[in-house]
Amino acid sequence: MAKKKEVEEKEEVAIKKEIDLEKVKEELTDYMKNKIDREVSLAVEKSTKKLVRHKNAIIIKRDIVIIILLIVSLFLGYNLYKSSNINIDITNNSSKTKTEVIETPVKEEEEEVNTLKSLTEKYGYLVKNIEIDEDSSYLKLFYSGKLSDELKLYLSLNNLEADKIISEDSSVYIDQKDLKKAYTDIFDGEFVPKSFKYDELNFHYLASKELFFADGKFEKEDTDIVKEIINIEERDEKVLITTVEGLLDNGRLYNILSGEQIKKYNSKDSLELYKNVLTNMIYSFDKVNDTYKLSKIEVM
Repeated sequence: MAKKKEVEEKEEVAIKKEIDLEKVKEELTDYMKNKIDREVSLAVEKSTKKLVRHKNAIIIKRDIVIIILLIVSLFLGYNLYKSSNINIDITNNSSKTKTEVIETPVKEEEEEVNTLKSLTEKYGYLVKNIEIDEDSSYLKLFYSGKLSDELKLYLSLNNLEADKIISEDSSVYIDQKDLKKAYTDIFDGEFVPKSFKYDELNFHYLASKELFFADGKFEKEDTDIVKEIINIEERDEKVLITTVEGLLDNGRLYNILSGEQIKKYNSKDSLELYKNVLTNMIYSFDKVNDTYKLSKIEVM
């Protein structure tokens, strides 16, 4: 009887232990489940926050790029508007918006100066070679716009190299071919050899010797006539150069033909300021075989 009771007690203890073990297992299972749920929730939350931050970063970058592009577009548009010669006139007529685009030929003074400067660098040498002395007997002829054969020979001699002019005793000799070469460097058309004057020298043409000769001593005098280019116009096969010209003597400026002094002249002034009281000339050059030849002079 005692043994049976002891066996029963052992079974009760075993059952109780089993029940306690199951309870512990359930508690551990619930703990682990809760812990896993929390970890998963935290992991999901972190991932979500990271994803949101990434998306926000992309959105911010996109917005910054858009803003930058907008600023650049506005800047370029403003510069284009400033540099454009197009004025837009928007008027309201009968509840309708009318847009009229007017192209105005606006030319900035600075642009004109730059254009004239570049053209002068290109063509200025053409008028530089056309020099006449204020004491020349052809002065009035020149400043009336008449290019006679004698005047052309005078201008050609002015451009002749010094070693082509032969001086012996009290006589001066010039070979026809040398003077003709100087002539064709300036003028187009027929070279007409004839007698002409150069300052105090009377050059005679000797056809039999094809020679020009004069009695006296040759001295090439520098002219006191000054000229300033105020306009250059390019045409198809022609260049027109407009100048203002005066006589500058001892710092004083005079009208070439009348001899009248320009009293308000300052040595630092541009001749263009006095173009109304000075002589204005237009030199016409024709393009011949890729070079420019003087074809006409006009007084404005």
